[in-house]
Amino acid sequence: MRLTSKVLILIIMATLIPLSIVFFSYIMVSTLNDKSTFLFYAITAIIIALVMVIVLAFVVSNSISKPIVELSMISERVSMGELETEVPHQDRDDEIGLLAKSIERLRRSLKIAIDSLEEALR
Repeated sequence: MRLTSKVLILIIMATLIPLSIVFFSYIMVSTLNDKSTFLFYAITAIIIALVMVIVLAFVVSNSISKPIVELSMISERVSMGELETEVPHQDRDDEIGLLAKSIERLRRSLKIAIDSLEEALR
């Protein structure tokens, strides 16, 4: 599975930012030498990391699931005979773009076959 550069940057940010927060917290606490302060910073860093992971998961899932649902709906319309339907997401450089291009080729092939059949029946 190829990752787009935006998703890759989000994954790196989601990994590095919480780690830097934990590291910064550790440095702060080691100078303070107080267990309750360390616990506060550690819990804060964990909460921030969890929030960032949840946001990242939401963004990534939406960037994948919405186009797949749209392509599924387009495929359904094509299967019902709506061959003038425009197929979105063909400009993407990932698997979703490949799927969209394949659906477009299928749609065009069906249209040509039906047009040829109609022409032969006349």
